[in-house]
Amino acid sequence: MWCIAANRSVLTALDQNTTIAEHDTSNCTVTTNDIDSMDIIQFADGWYSYPDLNTFDSDLLLTTLTLRNIKPSKAISPWNMKQKNSIGLPLTEIGTRQLEALFNLSQLLFGLARGEQSNYTFRDLQLGKPARQFREAGFNKFPNNNRSIDFFSIFQLVVNDILKSDAIDIVYMMYKDPRIRCVKQKSLDLLTNVTTINEVGYIVLNHYSQFLIQLLQGIRDGHLIEEKIPSLSVLIRLCKVIVEKNLLSYYQHLIDMQFIDILIDLFEYQQYKSNDLIIYFIKFESLALQCLYI
Repeated sequence: MWCIAANRSVLTALDQNTTIAEHDTSNCTVTTNDIDSMDIIQFADGWYSYPDLNTFDSDLLLTTLTLRNIKPSKAISPWNMKQKNSIGLPLTEIGTRQLEALFNLSQLLFGLARGEQSNYTFRDLQLGKPARQFREAGFNKFPNNNRSIDFFSIFQLVVNDILKSDAIDIVYMMYKDPRIRCVKQKSLDLLTNVTTINEVGYIVLNHYSQFLIQLLQGIRDGHLIEEKIPSLSVLIRLCKVIVEKNLLSYYQHLIDMQFIDILIDLFEYQQYKSNDLIIYFIKFESLALQCLYI
């Protein structure tokens, strides 16, 4: 499985051949046309799809992501970095359900931020189905009348729910886990969306002391689509907070880490100079303009 443009905030559909989940004793391989009506589907790279999570019901997705309604004795998340040898823990059903919830919640936020009423769920995207209307797919926070929708207010409402549920802590743990491809991208997609609101960006800056370093490492060393560009998207949001709140100590921290040199060096990479990839560097231009205000 690989990723496409981060600004679309989706993963590409997987290869035409898809493996059935392990509980299917036949363990055969079928085409996506044959699995529309099946229950739990196993895709490549450890991603699963659960029929009850094929939704944009933000409350359900947050409940799944934050392990609410699961007994504490059973809510052992494989993303808990405080546990010994946590990277070696198998990705249990709890973890794979959290993955799908993260994906669909990120898709929902991305659509709301753009003033749209539809996007792809993970399951529908992988099966080649069209984008789904949020309301029809379980999202219940639009007004129940024919008035125009204040998308930003709805977006803020969902972000506030995410903040109150402590979901950002879990997403940050998932972001740091290297076991499954594209988890980092989807975690960064969600963090990009929530830090659109300056107060949330400020909380992230204060609460995750190593995050700026990790973002710069991702921009320097990560895969272009899976990590460089998503990391840059978050950094742009955080730099906006740094500028507007005059947080010069954070900016000095970035200078000390030579972040300007890291960004400039990327333009020297020959493999990024094709017409297909140059569009991604508009984000670098945006960050450079922000820095001029400091």
